[in-house]
Amino acid sequence: MPDRPDLAAFMNGPVVLAGLYPREKALKGNRNKPETFLTPCFEYKRIHRSDRGPQFRTVGQVETIKFIPLYEVEDEPYTLYFPIEND
Repeated sequence: MPDRPDLAAFMNGPVVLAGLYPREKALKGNRNKPETFLTPCFEYKRIHRSDRGPQFRTVGQVETIKFIPLYEVEDEPYTLYFPIEND
């Protein structure tokens, strides 16, 4: 975000990802390397054979947060913008 360089949102191509977490949570990593924050959840599609969109989870964080496409969020708390702390 241009006016808040300490905040980040995550996307997969044109799809905005929502972190399934009820409040603001700082994430640690290298803002120039998204793979230091998120990794794909390949096992979900392989096991469930779902038509759902891409799913990700945090890596290297104190707590694991699942990320799904914003358009799939229904009745669950989520966060779009996360404060970033560089490693």
